Amino acid sequence: MNLVSEITAGTEAKTTLPPLLLNHGQIWAKVQPGSLALLRREQQLDARSSLPCAVFQIPKQWSVVCWLTDTLTTSFLEHAGHSVGLAQEIFGKLITATVQFYEESQAPQMVKSQVLSLLTRLIRKLRFVLKHQAGAGKQLESGAPTLTQEAHLRQLFVHEGFVRTILEDIDTVKRQEEKAMQASEAGATQMLYSSFIQDSLEFLMTLVIPIDKGSHLNSYKDLLSINAEPLRELQIWLEPLMKTSMFMHFFNNELHCLPLDLLREIHDQTKLQSHHAVDQVLVIDRVPRGEEKFPEAWLRGQVLELCRKHHARILNPEKDIHFEEDEYEAA
Repeated sequence: MNLVSEITAGTEAKTTLPPLLLNHGQIWAKVQPGSLALLRREQQLDARSSLPCAVFQIPKQWSVVCWLTDTLTTSFLEHAGHSVGLAQEIFGKLITATVQFYEESQAPQMVKSQVLSLLTRLIRKLRFVLKHQAGAGKQLESGAPTLTQEAHLRQLFVHEGFVRTILEDIDTVKRQEEKAMQASEAGATQMLYSSFIQDSLEFLMTLVIPIDKGSHLNSYKDLLSINAEPLRELQIWLEPLMKTSMFMHFFNNELHCLPLDLLREIHDQTKLQSHHAVDQVLVIDRVPRGEEKFPEAWLRGQVLELCRKHHARILNPEKDIHFEEDEYEAA
C-alpha cells in the first residue's frame, strides 16, 4: 500500500505554505467537468482553491503488519499436524483483531479492501487447520445433521453483526457507484465495480461454504441469511454469486453434496415435460458402440431409464429410439 506518513499544514496563507514532497508518483483525484476547482497558476496566487480533499494518516507499520500476519499464518499451515490447537488459537486472535479494526477504524475504502483481503486469506487458512483437526479425529460442530449460520461463523471467529456490517457497506458503495455510472454514461453499459466490492464479495463467498464437506445444507442461503428489507435488492443481486460459489466448491471436491434447494432447481430445469416440439427430441452424443460390450438392447434400456428419472416417456421405444451410425448419436 502507498502510504502518506505525515502531512502537516498550519494556518498560514496558501502562498506561504512550505512545499510538500510525497514519496509516491500517483495522486488520485476526481474532478467534475466545468468545475472551477482547478485554477490556473496565476489565479491560484490570488484565490484559494475549492478542490475538496481528504487526507488519511495510516500508520507506517500497517504494511509490515499485514505482510507479517500473512507470512506467519502460512508457516503454521506447514506444521498444522503438530500444533493444531495453537494454530487455531492464533488464527482466532488475529481474525478477531482484524474484525475489530475494520469495525472501529473508520478507514477509507482502500484500507477496508486490504483488510477484507487479509481476512479472506486468514479464514481460508483457518479452514485448512479445522479440516486437519477433523481428519485427526476431533469432531467439528459442522458434523451435525444440519449446520446453522451462528455455529458456522463461531468456528471462523466471525460474528453475525460483522457480516451485517459488510453487507451494509457493500449495499452503500454499490448504490453510489451505480448512481455515478448512470449520471456519467448514457445507455446500457457494463458495470465494473470497485476493488472494495470485489474483495467484499470474495470474503462473503468464502463464508457461505461449510468447513466440513459432509455438512447438510437445506439452502445455499443457510450460512448467509439476509432478512432486513433494505437489503432485499442486494440479496437478489448476491444469489447468483452464492450459487456459483457452491458449484465451484462442489466441483473442487470441497462439498459432498449441493444444498437441497439447488438440487431441486437443477431437477426442475432438466425435466423433459415441455410442450414445445423441440423439447420432445432428446439427442445423446458419443454413444459407445459395439454389440459385444454395449448391446443395442442395453443402450435402449439406459435411455429409457434416463427419461424415467427426468419424468419423460417414450411411447414406442423400438421405433422412437433411433441410432445414427455415422455420428454416434442416439435420438
